[in-house]
Amino acid sequence: GPGISVRIDGEITTPWAIDLVNEFFNSGAQAVSANGIRLNNNTMGFDILPQGQILLNGSVLSSPYVFEVIGESSALQNILTLPGGIFDRIEAAFPNLKIEVVSKEIIQMG
Repeated sequence: GPGISVRIDGEITTPWAIDLVNEFFNSGAQAVSANGIRLNNNTMGFDILPQGQILLNGSVLSSPYVFEVIGESSALQNILTLPGGIFDRIEAAFPNLKIEVVSKEIIQMG
């Protein structure tokens, strides 16, 4: 379906990744994947490894982090980019990050 692709270049921490995914769903996302791993009822969830890496469903995620989000792209972007919203908070916590959002007509998830 239609939606957005969010690419984050740089390191973030597990709590921020969880907050971002929660924000996607709170913003009306129908489905979300992180670096190709679809999040659903069978997903074990995020965890933190001893070196601070993000673990999702048994796979270590690394930068760039690519979140594919199926939903109404304009509504998702409007909420995510609100002043003081999740993107502003992530960029304040990690000033060297680059966040890129692209609307897509078709997002396919496994």
